[in-house]
Amino acid sequence: MTHCFSLTPVQIIFIVVASVVVLLILSLVLAIYFIKIHSKKNFKNYYYKKIYSIALNNDYYLINNFAFRVDAKNTLVIDHLLFGNKFIYVIMDKCYEGDLMGNASDPDLVLIQKNGEKTYVENPFFSFGKLLSKFSTSTGISTTLLIGITLINNDSRMNIETSSKQFFMIQRKRLPKLIKKVESRDVGLINAEGLQEAVLTVNDLNRKDLIN
Repeated sequence: MTHCFSLTPVQIIFIVVASVVVLLILSLVLAIYFIKIHSKKNFKNYYYKKIYSIALNNDYYLINNFAFRVDAKNTLVIDHLLFGNKFIYVIMDKCYEGDLMGNASDPDLVLIQKNGEKTYVENPFFSFGKLLSKFSTSTGISTTLLIGITLINNDSRMNIETSSKQFFMIQRKRLPKLIKKVESRDVGLINAEGLQEAVLTVNDLNRKDLIN
């Protein structure tokens, strides 16, 4: 004897709805995954847009990909130079797949990846002093006018001990507030003519042809 199994209308509706929900969840997961992949591959473009908006909203000068020789064999590249009213911001782009912890004076920082594995990465705080010094020597701009910023991705958190007022590491979304805070310091404005001269000098020194 054979038995004919039939579904009730309620069961059919449940199966259809459940299938749709599963497909939507899978689509959402895949979309988030591909967005993250795209963001990591194109993080510099996101950073540029954020910095450009700050320059545009505040009428600041902006020079991207500044390359200069430090000696006959070596070239350094600064991702962004943002010329504010009181300071010149030397900005370097970084993307970390995990969270950072350590001390600003250490040569390396601890990177805690999403799977819990710990590795070490070069500490931008430790190296920024040398970068600003070489930039100052090459351009003639005093280091007292320079603020070093390492810009990182929004999903990377930090627990880094530092008391520096010249070197910062910050998530992309927090950059506008940092610039506003630094520009609010009780110091004099950069002379307008001096600022324009600095921009022209840096622009003339830019050797983009040296960038690989």
